[in-house]
Amino acid sequence: MKQQKINAAIDLFENFTGEKAEYVDRVKLHVDTVAMAIGYCDAVAYETVREGKVERYIHEFEKGDRPILAVSSDGKQLYLLGGDYKFTDRGIIG
Repeated sequence: MKQQKINAAIDLFENFTGEKAEYVDRVKLHVDTVAMAIGYCDAVAYETVREGKVERYIHEFEKGDRPILAVSSDGKQLYLLGGDYKFTDRGIIG
């Protein structure tokens, strides 16, 4: 099961970036069981490399698609909770 998720993440990376995955990093994710809801997330802005070129994106969520922006109880981790969107080879859609 875990290897299937790793393979799916590799496929998503390669389809999104147009680049071959050179390595897989293991990262320990800390997910709090308690978080404070801040409010709706209207947009996400990010920078990435696609096909060897640095790209900047701003994805604005439609009102009915917006996730809730939340923060961990220690204030060090942001979360996007729920929402009607998906990350694909085209980036965030929905």
